[in-house]
Amino acid sequence: EPWDGAVFRPPSALGAVGVTRSSGTPRPGREEAGDLPVLLWWSPGLFPHFPGDSERIECARGACVASRNRGALRDSRTRALLFYGTDFRASAAPLPRLAHQSWALLHEESPLNNFLLSHGPGIRLFNLTSTFSRHSDYPLSLQWLPGTAYLRRP
Repeated sequence: EPWDGAVFRPPSALGAVGVTRSSGTPRPGREEAGDLPVLLWWSPGLFPHFPGDSERIECARGACVASRNRGALRDSRTRALLFYGTDFRASAAPLPRLAHQSWALLHEESPLNNFLLSHGPGIRLFNLTSTFSRHSDYPLSLQWLPGTAYLRRP
């Protein structure tokens, strides 16, 4: 990566979550930063395109903090670890998995690219998977399809 972050490092949302808390009243329907769950992107190459190490994310179900700061691994707010299959190495996995954490895997490539994920003990490390396998929690299509109507053609 041409930019290594040494010159400009924006403030971390995770740092704000762990260090500061607002003394004011939170807005209705919004959690305080210190109460948000953390999603830790363990595979560094797959982290979303945020300018810093972490970012607050809001969606219809609530809010969380996405982070690539591995220092958050043992934090009780870290609820999930996200892994990219091609980069996954059992020797670098943060085992044992903590009871309050779920592990999720994204692997859109052939199992030959990471043989560990082709075997039961390897794939069972994860609570949720998104792979080429039809047995995945969120299976990925092997081909581009123009739409669902294409699947219903005679």
